[in-house]
Amino acid sequence: AEGQEPAAPAAEPPPAPSGQRGWIISPAIDLLCVGGLSLLVLLPWVLLRRRITIGQIALLSVLINMPHFLASYVLLYRNKEQVLRYKLASIGVPLALLAYSVFAVASASHTNVHVANFAAFAGLYLAWHYTGQTWGMIATFGYLSGRPFDGLEGQLVRGGLRVLLVWHVCWFLYVGRAPFFPPWLQASIDQAYAILSVVAGASLVLGVVGFVRYARRVGHAPPLHVLVPWLALHVWYAYMALDPHPRALFWVQLGHALQYLIFPVRVEANRALDETRGHRVVRSLVFLALLVLAGLFFTYGLTAVLSWPAAATWGYRSGEAVPVVAFAFLNVHHYFVDSCIWKLSNPTVRKQLMAHVAPPTAPAAQAAPAA
Repeated sequence: AEGQEPAAPAAEPPPAPSGQRGWIISPAIDLLCVGGLSLLVLLPWVLLRRRITIGQIALLSVLINMPHFLASYVLLYRNKEQVLRYKLASIGVPLALLAYSVFAVASASHTNVHVANFAAFAGLYLAWHYTGQTWGMIATFGYLSGRPFDGLEGQLVRGGLRVLLVWHVCWFLYVGRAPFFPPWLQASIDQAYAILSVVAGASLVLGVVGFVRYARRVGHAPPLHVLVPWLALHVWYAYMALDPHPRALFWVQLGHALQYLIFPVRVEANRALDETRGHRVVRSLVFLALLVLAGLFFTYGLTAVLSWPAAATWGYRSGEAVPVVAFAFLNVHHYFVDSCIWKLSNPTVRKQLMAHVAPPTAPAAQAAPAA
């Protein structure tokens, strides 16, 4: 599961059955979404030294990024059973985040420290989220190919991803350059970033060793659906290193969101397995359209509406802080929710996600897909 990496099973789970075997949506769509499309777009964009505009950022955020956030809420709050099963994610954590959000907004009239802390925590948590989701993609498509990773192979690949996790944390602190950091601390971060930028190469070594062992055991190269998420993350982070600016993270976020979206879409389609294929496609498209509309409302409606009472109560600076705090809330809660709900050890999750691949009673996969 994204952000929560399960241990490998004692023995390989059985191969996925024939039929719609080996994919979530389709082979081509899966490959594009798990990293193929981001590589096809990002690499030429970087080589041509193009810059993305504010308008393009807004459009892509509404179409791709916001739906991936809000899909988690559909899965979590779909029914009472889900809410009660994950009480900490559905009730406890959002209440705690809401309390801190109100405090940060109220304090913004005289200090930005609490708003900055909230945004910084969301940024740091992102490192766990990205690397965890990448492992989720690798493990899931390994299972769907009928050849999941064994314990050592998984440890090698995940070990490399953990190296990147540490690098991402340091990159965020290096790029953010918090104004309240004393000079000696920022200098130490800069030195650590320079060292970790070299050490991060160990991720490639560990990953290659893990994949080579996997290939020798199964008798063929790892499927593209397994390799591409791993390769995409390394390319994303290489781009972030070459362009140490917050805008670099935007492209990575889009690629990450595409990886996630095929999974809630598949859950929604599987809820209509007893209907015709056309009905399932329509249902999935309607689901995506509703997510886009909800994201549009959150981005340009809800935050604006909440800014007015905040400004009237605590001052205009508090009103300006509302969008920052709202998006920090959304990010942090999304990361936590995904670490809870995407576990194939849960029979309900397994049935919802894998109904088109295996019977609901099939053994749990090695890892849950990320989100």
